[in-house]
Amino acid sequence: MNGVWPQPYYLFGRGLGLSAALAILPTLLLLFLLAVKRKPSWIAALAGLGATLALAIFGYGMSVAHAVSSAAYGACFGIFPISWIVFWRLCCIR
Repeated sequence: MNGVWPQPYYLFGRGLGLSAALAILPTLLLLFLLAVKRKPSWIAALAGLGATLALAIFGYGMSVAHAVSSAAYGACFGIFPISWIVFWRLCCIR
């Protein structure tokens, strides 16, 4: 991973409205799989992650290394607070 990745705000050279509409697709996919298709949450989350990675790589032009690194950072950032709460809950059991 060399250098800094400059984030473009216009996907595929289009306007900001199209960029916002494309950026919401992974969230809509996640909600669709959970609410309409009634898939398990881990399947919906993996599908949302895949859609997000595809959008970051192909839509925003992010390198694969930056995209995977960002996904790993987000996973760690989300798992740590949950683990911290569970740890202290286990410590306080009487």
